[in-house]
Amino acid sequence: MSRALWRGMANTDLVEIGNKAIQHRLLKIAEEELRFPPREKSSDEGWIRGLEGRMAWRRATPDLENPGVCDESADYYLVYREPTDLEYRKSEGGHIAFYIMRVLHASDLESLGA
Repeated sequence: MSRALWRGMANTDLVEIGNKAIQHRLLKIAEEELRFPPREKSSDEGWIRGLEGRMAWRRATPDLENPGVCDESADYYLVYREPTDLEYRKSEGGHIAFYIMRVLHASDLESLGA
């Protein structure tokens, strides 16, 4: 069971990237590295300005196990939040930990005030 529930727009964002290595890295980060609340004092994650405590961002960092592979992934960010009680109850098995709202390029994330 996946820990992350992907909103329709996040799925669209992921597909539109068009690079399977980047897509794979983002999926792996969503499953293995996301935390809510995000780690404090990290340059790779934090709160969306104005939505502190409710919505966070996480930069896709290169895979340390495969250096040099998919370094372009660092240009993308996951925008996510905790699931609501209703979303949690409606999920199959109720094990979702994150609701991924968007996958954004760095230039688009800046407009959200991250």
